[in-house]
Amino acid sequence: MSVEKNRLLAMMLAAVLSSASTAQETPFTEYHIGPADVLSITVWQQPELSRTVTVRPDGFITYPLLGDMAVASLTPLQLRDLVAESLKRYVVIMVSEVTVSVDAINSYTVSVMGEVNSPGRFSFQTQVTVIDVLAEAGGFTPFAASSKVVILRKENGVTQRIPFDYRRVERGRSTPEEMTVFPGDIIMVP
Repeated sequence: MSVEKNRLLAMMLAAVLSSASTAQETPFTEYHIGPADVLSITVWQQPELSRTVTVRPDGFITYPLLGDMAVASLTPLQLRDLVAESLKRYVVIMVSEVTVSVDAINSYTVSVMGEVNSPGRFSFQTQVTVIDVLAEAGGFTPFAASSKVVILRKENGVTQRIPFDYRRVERGRSTPEEMTVFPGDIIMVP
């Protein structure tokens, strides 16, 4: 091999290794099903058990043979496993014969209140950051205290107050975990 080919191969290998290490450092968050999401549950060679369902506001769906099932906060894979295991009482089935797909994400809503140009409730199709939501709300007003933003997040029935300092973002001192917003969060800008 020529020196030029070796150098090109080394650069390509470095690029691949660099992107692989970056992918490992980036936190992966699985999607969790929420109210108003539209799901397709398909059972291979069982058309009478295949359905498209909308998650009710109470977090349940109604499914043939199984009745009402709590699905909010499950991942699609967890729901697949639950459906397959539950159906085993009625039909011979393997987990691999059930698929669950999210046809429409309608539960990813975030509210923004206070000193932003367009306060309101915003819907998203993918995971977003505080910056994304603030941009959707038209940015800060001239009177906003951008260093004192608070995210209200309900977890296990308890509302958490998570401080967010926009100035840290401007200075490059904020991590992606600090900026992630979850469905149902309320961002308050004083």
